[in-house]
Amino acid sequence: MLWYGWALAGVVAVAAAPERLRRPIALAVVVVGATTSPVLSGPYGLGWLPVVLPLKLVLAHGVSEGRGVGANVPQDMGS
Repeated sequence: MLWYGWALAGVVAVAAAPERLRRPIALAVVVVGATTSPVLSGPYGLGWLPVVLPLKLVLAHGVSEGRGVGANVPQDMGS
C-alpha cells in the first residue's frame, strides 16, 4: 500500500507540473522509490515492486509523449 501511495503521489505531482518538467519529476519519483526500497521492509519475493510500480505508473503512463503522429508537420504543407 505504501508503494501504491508513492506512485499515486508521483502521478499527481507529474500532472500538476508544467509540460517541460513532467519527465524529470517522474524520473525523480522513480529514482527516490528505487533507492529507498531496500531500506523499508516488504513481503518476501516482492522486492521488485517498489521499482517497477512507479516506473510503470508514473514514468510510462504519467508522462505523455506529445500530440501524436505528425505533431511536427506544419499545417500548411499542401498550400
